[in-house]
Amino acid sequence: MNFNIMLEEAYNCLELKKNNKLIIPTLIIEKIPTRLYWSNTTKLLEVINRSPEHLINYLKFELTNKEINWFSNNINDGLIIHDKKIKKEELSNLILKYVNMYVICSSCKSSDTILNKYNSKKYEFECENCKMTKII
Repeated sequence: MNFNIMLEEAYNCLELKKNNKLIIPTLIIEKIPTRLYWSNTTKLLEVINRSPEHLINYLKFELTNKEINWFSNNINDGLIIHDKKIKKEELSNLILKYVNMYVICSSCKSSDTILNKYNSKKYEFECENCKMTKII
């Protein structure tokens, strides 16, 4: 990858968290007859600083275990959600719900948070701004 492109992407990521306000990138979602293709998944994951596995597990739970997998071996190619009935708006709403639940601090509304594995089913949520922690 070209150095200038990498530098530009780094600046864009910094702009997305400007003034400690999280700006979610527009989801690029394409509806294919039997599935939904979300091409800029990694862009969102970079901005919210969460693991792909956690997001996929959340989506599988919310979408009642629909088949969700990476488009290819390269995660930068995006996610495929296999379901005829799912709509783009539904996925967008699920992402907003995820961000509110697992990224934004409920105490100070900061997006400067960390999510660490606590045990096999739970995570420890920690806010870097107000130091609030909770198990979710």
